[in-house]
Amino acid sequence: MQSKITRNLRQLIASFQLALMSLIILSGVIFMHKEVKSNGEIVMHTHPYDFTKKKNHKRPTIRSII
Repeated sequence: MQSKITRNLRQLIASFQLALMSLIILSGVIFMHKEVKSNGEIVMHTHPYDFTKKKNHKRPTIRSII
């Protein structure tokens, strides 16, 4: 009986660790970006973006190219 409880507890802990590591890796993939400073230094870092803010990035459209 004790070994069954131990096995279930180990599976629970392993599942939790797997989920946590997956979220850490996913966060790094989604939120990592690089910036180039004025002196040419490249800095890579992660931080969550605020997806609710609208940015005014001007992308070339077909009409502006033609």
